[in-house]
Order: sequence, then structure tokens, then C-alpha cells
Amino acid sequence: MQITVKRSDFLKALYHVQGVLVKNPSLPILSNVLISFEKGKFTIFGTNLDVSVKSSFDVDRSKNSDLKDIVERFVVSGKLIYDIVKGLNEEFITVSRRDNSHVGIRNDGVYYEFPSLPSNEFPSFPVVSEDTGVVVSFVEFINCVKRTRYSLMKGAGRYSGNTLENYCLSFNEDLDIVATDGVRLSLAKCRIIDKIGKDIPQSVVISPAVFDVLRAFEFGEEMFLFFGDGRSIKIKVGDCEVLSKLVDSTYPDYERVLNESREKLFVVLKSELLSGLKRVSLISDYVKMVVNSSILKLYQY
Repeated sequence: MQITVKRSDFLKALYHVQGVLVKNPSLPILSNVLISFEKGKFTIFGTNLDVSVKSSFDVDRSKNSDLKDIVERFVVSGKLIYDIVKGLNEEFITVSRRDNSHVGIRNDGVYYEFPSLPSNEFPSFPVVSEDTGVVVSFVEFINCVKRTRYSLMKGAGRYSGNTLENYCLSFNEDLDIVATDGVRLSLAKCRIIDKIGKDIPQSVVISPAVFDVLRAFEFGEEMFLFFGDGRSIKIKVGDCEVLSKLVDSTYPDYERVLNESREKLFVVLKSELLSGLKRVSLISDYVKMVVNSSILKLYQY
């Protein structure tokens, strides 16, 4: 195999999977990526067994004579190949494999060669049905996640069975993205552009590790969320897929908390509230709010 690819395409696909690679794994294979080439397309796979990522790109056929009969699958160190491609300068690089054991990367007089492993040693990529799901804006979804993250329990970020270390996605007319640590609660609404199928779950609990991977993506298009059998979720954005197990737990009834708080609702100017909070927080980490007539007062607590 000897294929010329655009360096930026190869580097971007490798970058997308870096977030799931395990640095010091008990299973050494989890620090590697599976690279597949078939039908004129490269696909990079990475997984930590809880979250899996697949990123694909088409090869420039004008730089390659005949690709239809080439089928290759091999496993290499994810960090090594990413660092090599990142350090190259030319627009196009040549990826080769010989003797079913070594991979070579050539670029403007520079040549790297390193060992590869058989593809059958890599964990299989999960399969999630696309019969049921919703469509949302990728940018809007990521912004909602960023606005609610502060309410997650401290230490959240990896896949965990602790409910309060995870997000709740609730599907109504909009997609509610909810986070809470038992004291703080935040909710952001993301507009649902379209619905696929009829059996959309009322809510699912999902690890923040999934969103840490998504934040590495740079897409401004629609994002698809598929729920399959109700135990896993598949997120598709462009030529990328992220798959994860759903967290099997019951999320706190945040709607009850919100309904109670709406009974005492008041509206303030954001700029004035932030200004007051900054002044009081200079001498205290806690603030007491008191509503007196039409005035909101902030006190050191």
C-alpha cells in the first residue's frame, strides 16, 4: 500500500481520536488507533472501551492512480503517528505499509517507519442503530454544555456510574441539558431541528467524557444523536462519530426543583448582578441574597 493524502485531513482525523486514547492503560492496545483504508477513504478509530470515536476523510484521487482494489487495516500508536504528522510541513504526505508489519510516512525527504499490529487485536467498534434520534445544531449544543458544566460534581470528566458526575439530556419540545451536584443546578435549552423515529426516550444520562471529545471538533453543521437500543448513544457530526454507553441510573427530579423556584421568580439586569457579585466575592466565597421590595441586596455570608 502506498497512498498520498492531504496532511491537514490526516492530522485532523488523528486529532479527533486523541481524546479517548488512554495514556497508561492496563490494556496496552487502548493507547493505539486502528487505521482503515477502503473505497478511497481513510478511517481512524480510537476507544477507551467506554467512549469510542471514528473519524473519516476522502483521499484526493488526483494524487493516486488506482485505489479501488486497496483495502488495508492496521493498528499503530495513536500519539506517535499524531506527533509525526503534526511535525511535518508539506501539504501532502505519503502513507505506506510493507510486509504487513511496518508503516511508513514520507514527506519532502523525511521518512518515518514504525511497527504496526494486526487489526484483529483492536476492540471492535460498537454498533448503534440510527432508527431513533434527534437533530440539533452542533455549535448550539456545545455552547449549552459549556454553560452547564460548572454544576457537575467536582471531579467529573471520566466515565462514572455516579449520577451527579454526569449530564442528563431530556427530550421535550427542546433538548434540555441538565447538570447538578446536589447543591447547584443548571439547565440550558437546545433547539431540536428534527426528530427521527417515534420511540425517542424521555431522558438519558450521559458521561461528560463524551462532550470532552466533541469539544475537539470544529464543525458548524447539524449534529445527530441516535439512541439505538437505549443502552448506548451515537453522535454524528460531519464525517465523525462518537459512541458511548449510557449511564444506567436515575437522574434527580430537576423539574420539581425548577417548578418550586418559579414561584419566587424575579428578573434583574445581568450586568448589575455580576457587578454586585464581584464586589462581595472579594471578601467572601459565599453570598446571601435578600429581596426587599423591588431591590435585590447581596451580603457577605
